[in-house]
Amino acid sequence: RVLFRSIVISLFALWISFKANRNNVGVQAFIAYTQKYHNTIEQFPENSWFERFDKNLPTQDRELKLAILKYIHLCNEEYYLKMRHLITNDVWSVWEKEIRINLTSPLIKREWKDLSIYFEGYPEFYAYVIDLYSNR
Repeated sequence: RVLFRSIVISLFALWISFKANRNNVGVQAFIAYTQKYHNTIEQFPENSWFERFDKNLPTQDRELKLAILKYIHLCNEEYYLKMRHLITNDVWSVWEKEIRINLTSPLIKREWKDLSIYFEGYPEFYAYVIDLYSNR
């Protein structure tokens, strides 16, 4: 009886420890990717990030295309973390709202036509983006 209680208490303590560690990893990922997001956005040419929903989109150029490629790649990384269960559903729900809004913006959607080739090696993410576009 004492042995059984000790085992149950040990398993419960292990479960609590696992949950606490998983939450900590989620917080660390959130903080790291928030910083990565801000660094990526800062690389956009002046005002182009703010004009992504405008009727008159910024002119296509190499600098803008590279910034958008980096942003989509960041989304791909975040998607990978979710699909591999390396982040919590709570973290993903925050990220995904932003991902959906930005990937379906007229600017990024326009550039996706040229940049999609870079994501064919990530079939799950590629299908995710195509699904976003087909539902809008």
